[in-house]
Amino acid sequence: MTTLKQLLLTTGLACLLATSGCGGGGGNSGTTGFGGGTTPTPSASVAGLIVTLSTPSVPNTGASTATATVTAIDANNNTVSGAPVTLAANAGGVVTIQGTLGSVTDSTGRLTATVGIGSNFSNRAITLTASAGSITGTATLNVVASAAGAVPASIDLIASATTVGTGGDGVLISAFVKDANNNALPSAAVTFKASTGTLSAVAAATNASGLATATIAAGADRSNRTVTITVAAGTITNQITLPVTGTTLALQGPTSLILGNSAIFGVTASDSKGNVIPGVTITATSSLGNPLAAVSGTTTNSSGLVQFNYTASKGGTDSIAFSG
Repeated sequence: MTTLKQLLLTTGLACLLATSGCGGGGGNSGTTGFGGGTTPTPSASVAGLIVTLSTPSVPNTGASTATATVTAIDANNNTVSGAPVTLAANAGGVVTIQGTLGSVTDSTGRLTATVGIGSNFSNRAITLTASAGSITGTATLNVVASAAGAVPASIDLIASATTVGTGGDGVLISAFVKDANNNALPSAAVTFKASTGTLSAVAAATNASGLATATIAAGADRSNRTVTITVAAGTITNQITLPVTGTTLALQGPTSLILGNSAIFGVTASDSKGNVIPGVTITATSSLGNPLAAVSGTTTNSSGLVQFNYTASKGGTDSIAFSG
């Protein structure tokens, strides 16, 4: 980010002013997956366990998983938080508990896990059994034959906007995974990676329409730059690059100065939403080599402001550049 100031150092003559823009986890086959965390106290006694699956079946390729959700309820059908629950799979299924609480229901009374087929690629039914004391609940995940040749052959990427604002707004990245005949591939495992910024709401597999999405935002770094998002499915990858933009430097100061005099120039850094940015290091240069001394350091303060004391020791048209 650079902003320029043209300053004519004469008596009473105006100068030129120019500015520019500132610059699927592991687990054990047929067993329960456990996570870390401290076990809280159950909010009530568990009277029932409801087990649901994100999909009724997965292909026998092992390329995708299902998400199992276990909901603990009491005798009045209210959800029970903090309840220890075990979740196991037979027939060689692999269960991996999600979240930081481990095998304990969260504040909504739910526990989630991914379920894979493990190293057994045969068609079969995997029974998931959730247990809390003597209370159990089950669900069945079917392992089915995948369509012939149904492997990822291409990925089309679409962004919901042409730029990512430094002010924090997210841009939705949509990935459409297709086979060699351009048919949409459901339940295809997908990964998203970003060269900078923050990815959120990242899908692990395509939906019934072959679509997987993620949201990219600038994150804590509010500098202008570019971000490249890479999406992979099987052996196929595709990339999309977007500019992260909107941060500017606003300059306050005189347009002319009498030779030998001094003046204060203020530079304010702000993001794409107009929010000031503290902690930005600003550099200042003079084309004539006139002194530019930082008043209180070269880093923007809590108001996004940094000031420089300029002395017109040499006459002429001076180009003063501020960058950060």
